[in-house]
Amino acid sequence: MQFTDQEHDKVTLDYRTEHDEPTGQHVLMITRMDDQFLLTKHRQRGIEFPGGKREAGESSRDAMARELFEETGGKVK
Repeated sequence: MQFTDQEHDKVTLDYRTEHDEPTGQHVLMITRMDDQFLLTKHRQRGIEFPGGKREAGESSRDAMARELFEETGGKVK
């Protein structure tokens, strides 16, 4: 699935199995905590799931853990 975001960047969503290694340049976590979705509030974009850009040399999994901590203070189990 492809779409254009609010900043006019092209975004592609790819659904894979749990055994695939994510390789995208952006990460998004649909995170649950205490049986509720964990969301953040961005000043301009409003309510959203935690996510962001992967840094050079960083795996997608490491980027997800870093972004989750930076945006919410939460840690991945």
